Amino acid sequence: MIPETETRFYQKAVDTEIEFSGADAHGKATQLTRHQGAAVTTGTRIDEAELKRSADAAAAMAKRVKDQTPMPGSQAALRQMLEGWRLGQPDDSVMAPNLGAAVRRRYGAGPFSVVSGFSRTRKPSRSPASVSNRR
Repeated sequence: MIPETETRFYQKAVDTEIEFSGADAHGKATQLTRHQGAAVTTGTRIDEAELKRSADAAAAMAKRVKDQTPMPGSQAALRQMLEGWRLGQPDDSVMAPNLGAAVRRRYGAGPFSVVSGFSRTRKPSRSPASVSNRR
């Protein structure tokens, strides 16, 4: 990063400009604004307690992923969602907002059939060949 002023920096390689603004009681910046191309991203300074909570949550997630441990309640939620799809009535209120909106646009509000052909007894193949052939 190359300083332009005391609060503004830029990087030529990726056409990025960062500006620090606002000040707390100790004179530290309270906001960061990043300009990259047409995109503008802002961020607000967080305190040490929030930083620790965020770091702890990230560490817990990394451990859960490494240990391949599901999030509590996730299996039941997935089963409920799949059952709704099987019945042709997915509960889009439990989906991410963009996904729920896409489901409503694609299928409307009424029952529909998208899961025909799937059965509860058939399990997907986990052989290395089946995974590598999907690329």
